[in-house]
Amino acid sequence: MLAPGFIDLHQHAQDPASGGSRPSTAVTTALEMEIGVPDVAAFLERKKGRSLINYGTTASHAAARSRAFGTPFGEPLLIAPAGPATIGRRRPSRFNSWNSG
Repeated sequence: MLAPGFIDLHQHAQDPASGGSRPSTAVTTALEMEIGVPDVAAFLERKKGRSLINYGTTASHAAARSRAFGTPFGEPLLIAPAGPATIGRRRPSRFNSWNSG
């Protein structure tokens, strides 16, 4: 089979070892699109110049929701810990303070 390369839309491991093995399976692009990452800019900076293949991610909905509820979290967590940020109702006062700052 001859192909220009395959795109993996659901690769969790974004470390150099897993990225290095992907070309042998004809994957030329690996994207973290299930959960995403809390800080896309930091993710892109970590990958810059260190990947043999194309890479990308989505922004984490869980991180954005957690931030809106006033309980931000970051790397290495991908899923917010249980608590008010994930199970409680959002109060307008919290949203307004986050939105204006």
